[in-house]
Amino acid sequence: MNVDNRNLSESNSVGTIIGGAVPYVLKKYIHPAVSTEFMNSMCRLNLDLTQPEKDVLEKASDKALINSKLDKKGVVFERVNENTKMTNEEDAVIKNIDRMNISKNIKEAKKEMALPKYCAMKGHNAYFNPLTNSVIYNKDKFALPVFHELGHAKNKFYSKIGGFLQRHRNNNMKAAGVISALAILAPSKTEEKIRNLNTDDDKLVAKFRDNAGILTAAALAPTVIEEGMATYHGNKMAKELLNPELLKKVKKCNAKGFATYALLAGVMGIGTDLGIKLKNKIVKNGVSNKNN
Repeated sequence: MNVDNRNLSESNSVGTIIGGAVPYVLKKYIHPAVSTEFMNSMCRLNLDLTQPEKDVLEKASDKALINSKLDKKGVVFERVNENTKMTNEEDAVIKNIDRMNISKNIKEAKKEMALPKYCAMKGHNAYFNPLTNSVIYNKDKFALPVFHELGHAKNKFYSKIGGFLQRHRNNNMKAAGVISALAILAPSKTEEKIRNLNTDDDKLVAKFRDNAGILTAAALAPTVIEEGMATYHGNKMAKELLNPELLKKVKKCNAKGFATYALLAGVMGIGTDLGIKLKNKIVKNGVSNKNN
């Protein structure tokens, strides 16, 4: 195919920009929207608990902490609510967001994203802080995931694999982003044909590009696995201490939480694959139209 290099370059630039926007939009807007539905469902499960059930969960979690000997490792509960006092640094973050000229709902969302503790205080999430060995949650509004968070503590102290995955999970999203970006920046199939890219290096790049969707999802697999391990350990501890009805609620809540992580891996993988295919289509149409 006799194609003007300028036409190819222009089509390639447009394809890269639009193709690259696909995984970005899916991750930034679609995944949060779907995940919010899971989180809202988890919140409803927790808010529907009776006070006796909340009391049972609190006592059972205290017992699980002792039975697992995590208390000997320094793991503690930080049971928070909306009246919990923030540190000076946390308070400064809140005040900075409050000064922003944005809607109240967006301010609240920013606070919860910036400060996991604030999110826990509101009863919208729970988490294990590996730096302080604290399980932080609102026992009145978000009590069901407490065993899952203890599962994260078990990963840290009792599992070499779980501990390793936990320590490095923050790098997984960066790796997935790099893989996705490099694959979309790589020459498209159309460009390969036009420029006759068939050296061994070219073939290696093409193989990377064609499998980038799977590789992107795989980069997030360590996080998904670590979450799955925490859920497994948490459910196992809960089974030893809760009645079947309350255990069912714990498992249901944990399953929804796990789904948000599995969904992210899927969204990033599919987004990368779609972005690569869209770029190729744009380049192919672009050079064909300008060549006619």
